[in-house]
Amino acid sequence: MRLLILAALALAACRRKEEPPADNVPAQVADPTAADIDSADILARTRTARGVSVKHILLAWKELEPVYQARKQPLDDRAKARSNADAAKLAQDLAGKLRADPQLIHTLAKQFSEDQYMSMLSDPYTLDAGSPFEPQFKKLALRLERGETGIVRTDFGYHVITRIAPVRDPIESREVLERKDTADEAWVQSILIGWKDTQAVRQGRMPDPRARDRTREDAGKMAADVLAKVATTDMAKLMAEYSEDPGSRFTGVPYQVTPESDMVENLVDLSLRLGLDEAGIVVSPLGWHVVKRIAQPPADPLESVDILARPQAAAQVKVLELLVGWSGAYFAADPRGKDRTHEQLTALVAKIRERAAKGEPFEALVKELSEHPSGKAARPNTYSFIASGVPRLRRLAVRLAVGEIGLVKTQYGIHILKRIE
Repeated sequence: MRLLILAALALAACRRKEEPPADNVPAQVADPTAADIDSADILARTRTARGVSVKHILLAWKELEPVYQARKQPLDDRAKARSNADAAKLAQDLAGKLRADPQLIHTLAKQFSEDQYMSMLSDPYTLDAGSPFEPQFKKLALRLERGETGIVRTDFGYHVITRIAPVRDPIESREVLERKDTADEAWVQSILIGWKDTQAVRQGRMPDPRARDRTREDAGKMAADVLAKVATTDMAKLMAEYSEDPGSRFTGVPYQVTPESDMVENLVDLSLRLGLDEAGIVVSPLGWHVVKRIAQPPADPLESVDILARPQAAAQVKVLELLVGWSGAYFAADPRGKDRTHEQLTALVAKIRERAAKGEPFEALVKELSEHPSGKAARPNTYSFIASGVPRLRRLAVRLAVGEIGLVKTQYGIHILKRIE
């Protein structure tokens, strides 16, 4: 049934049709005389979420009937009797109510929304940058904070959109998670404590056996106890003793977190709201996360610090990537890097750079030496300044000149990038 509903959503008024609009329908707002009540302050934000869950109230008006007819969608009877001024006033009134109490979105969407699926469904729409929604709808949705409401106009009318805020567990650091202002990036150390009913444990993706016999309640109590110890105990020691994250447990190496990080959303939410040296706790499908924000670690001597400090060179680039790991890279999977010391890594990197400087094709070096799972393919990777992915790797890529080689460290190892276009 869920799949059928999702297929039907292609007809919903917030979705963008794949075929081009009819000749008689403008590409942008079809009623140029309509009032502009868009949430300009939210739309102007540069920070976007990786993914959001939203509900919305669609309000159209009678002058939009040709737009709906051209797209073979019915205009709600309520809209046929409504002027644009009436629609704008109702949208602003409903937005005011939602800003006072975001939880009203569930009842108000059912009562007022002219998106027939949103008025029927209890589930929100989930979208990210690649989702096929109307561009302006998506632009606003991805800039909303949790529990925040905004208004945006599309060809279909006014959309009053509320980003759904999760129901927080009493153990979670709710006072931190409810903060509005967030950092652009944060470096954190994290302790993961799972329990037997998490999806990750049931699917066998949590190799630590301690989680398999633990209840959620026991895991939460342990996480709260660990959080109490963070103020007086070295975080790396706590990670080694308690964490069930196989990637960072024994190294204590921190994660770099940005709004676009490919991590569980709740972990990102907490990390970016913590103050420096502050710790907190949050739950996710993986388990409980005890997180401490720390100062940014110093750059590795191998990194191209000069390139990383430059202004952005291009909006989008293509690079070839050669990854080499060592024992301190906590996601190193290739056996060649597993037991390599940093001194050995330094010597290997110097040799690679020497061979590249002598004219050996970089593609051949990638195929021979890269410890990335896809290294042997030596396919170019495309990076853009706003694309998702490993933030520090992306930062280097978009600052390289064509033909230039640069190095950066991530949790996966040392990446040697050569920009090819």
